[in-house]
Amino acid sequence: MAPQALVGLGLGLSVDQLTYRAMEGRRPRARHAAWTISSRHLGVVIGLAILTPVFTADLLDAEEPATEAIASLVIDAPLRPDDKIALARALGEELTGQRGQVPELSGAFASLDVAAEDRAAVDDLESDLDDQLDRAVSLAFRDSYLVGAGLALAAMLAVGVGAVVRSARDRQRPPPPSGLPSRATASGTEVGR
Repeated sequence: MAPQALVGLGLGLSVDQLTYRAMEGRRPRARHAAWTISSRHLGVVIGLAILTPVFTADLLDAEEPATEAIASLVIDAPLRPDDKIALARALGEELTGQRGQVPELSGAFASLDVAAEDRAAVDDLESDLDDQLDRAVSLAFRDSYLVGAGLALAAMLAVGVGAVVRSARDRQRPPPPSGLPSRATASGTEVGR
């Protein structure tokens, strides 16, 4: 949850300023606004095209260790052997039916019929399995976040270089000849007040 909150915070702090910089001094505004929005959406599409295969591959790599950890937790659970077998079958069906996705195991536990005195152990096991899946998914997201951070740094460098080049170009412009209005005066604002 913390990474998503940081991404949201970063977007909230940067989008307004980046849009302002992209639109600064640009005419006609509508055309430049369309280009700004289009390039932002293109960036999202390119980012997803790069990150989706990375995440999918990492999720598939995490599948076997997660399955082994789940099997270990079920075997070590303080349940009757028949209940463990029934649960293992139900979990196997859930995992097979949800292959290629982050599995939701609650269906396997909902279908399990155990004695009332074993319900607390089943609830603890379900919680432990959910924690295990959360760890596996977090590990699978790690590389995607690192690649995403690299893409964000590349974008920041591109924006920074563009700003430096634009600033240098603006400093090198000769002042308007005397007697001709400056850009600010021509646009309707007075200079020097």
